[in-house]
Amino acid sequence: MKRFTRIVALAVALIAVVVNTSAKSYSEKDFRKLIARYDVADTVMHAPSAGAFWSLLQRTNRNYLDAYKSLSGDGDKDLKRDMQALLAQCGEYFRNVPTRLDLEPMAEEVVQYSGLRAINPIAILSVTREPDVAFFGYSNGYIFMTEGLYNMVNGNPIDIQSLFACEAAHSALQHVYAHARWEKKRRNRARFWGIFGAAVLTTVTIAATHDCPDCTVDAIWFGAMLATMVINGTEQQRYLMQYTPEQIFEADIVAYRFMEWAGYGDAYIRALQRAGYAMDAENPLGDEAPEVSTRIALLRYMAANPNLRHKVKANNLASRLH
Repeated sequence: MKRFTRIVALAVALIAVVVNTSAKSYSEKDFRKLIARYDVADTVMHAPSAGAFWSLLQRTNRNYLDAYKSLSGDGDKDLKRDMQALLAQCGEYFRNVPTRLDLEPMAEEVVQYSGLRAINPIAILSVTREPDVAFFGYSNGYIFMTEGLYNMVNGNPIDIQSLFACEAAHSALQHVYAHARWEKKRRNRARFWGIFGAAVLTTVTIAATHDCPDCTVDAIWFGAMLATMVINGTEQQRYLMQYTPEQIFEADIVAYRFMEWAGYGDAYIRALQRAGYAMDAENPLGDEAPEVSTRIALLRYMAANPNLRHKVKANNLASRLH
C-alpha cells in the first residue's frame, strides 16, 4: 500500500512538472513582438467593406501567401498526399449533425455581415444541437457553433459575430495547412501527425497556377481539415483543430480588429470573457495553446497601447496591391 502511495505521489509530481514546463508565460516584451508581427491595423482598418477586410488580410499576409503558393502549385505533394490519405469522417459530421433550423436566419445574417463570402462563397455557419460550449471551423469555411455556446451567450449577436470572426480568420489564412507546412519544415512530420490524430481534406479544385492574381481562398478551394481529437457523446464524430500558439494569437488579433473596424470596439474581448473560459475547458485547444487569460491580456495590452500600431509594418502593402 505504501509502495502504491509513493507511485501515485511520484506520478502526480511528474504531471505537475509537465504542466508547469508546458505552460509558457508571456511578458510585455513578448506581447510587443506578437503585436508587431501580427497586428493588421495598418492594412485592414482601411478596408471599404467587410469583404475587402478579408481580401486585404490575405493579400498582405506573408504566411498565407506562402501557403497559397504551395496549395496552387506543384510543391509539397507529399504533404498533400499524406493529408488525402487521412481522409476521414468529417464529411459525415457535416451531413448528419443535428442543427437548429430555427437559427438558420440568424446564422446566415452573421455570415453575410462578416463579408467572408467575398473570399469564400461557400462559407457557412450552423448551430448544432450539441450541449457543450464550442465554436469551431474548418479551412473550407464550414463553421459551427454549438447550442451550448448559443445558450451561454444568450444568443447575443455581437458575441456570436465576434467569435465567428476568430474562426473566419483561421479559415481565411489557411492556418491548418500553414501549420502542417511549418511542422514539415521543422522535419517533424511524425510529431505533426501525432498531434493531429485524424484529418479531412476537402478539395473542390486546386488552381494549377503559380501566380496570385487575387490571392483569395475561392481560387484554391482547399479546405484542409485537421483533427486533434474526437468529441464523444455526439451523434456523429466531431473533429476539432489545434493551431500553433502564434496562430491563435493572430486569429485573436484579426477578430479584435474586425469588430473594431465594424464599430464595436473591444467586443471580441468581451466575447472571450463571456465564453472563452468555458470553450477552453470543454474543448481545449491543446497543451501548448495559450490560456484564455493570456489571450485577453494580449488584446488589452494592444488596446491600451495604440502607439504600437504605428510601429507595425504594412507588409509591403503598396507592392502587393500593384
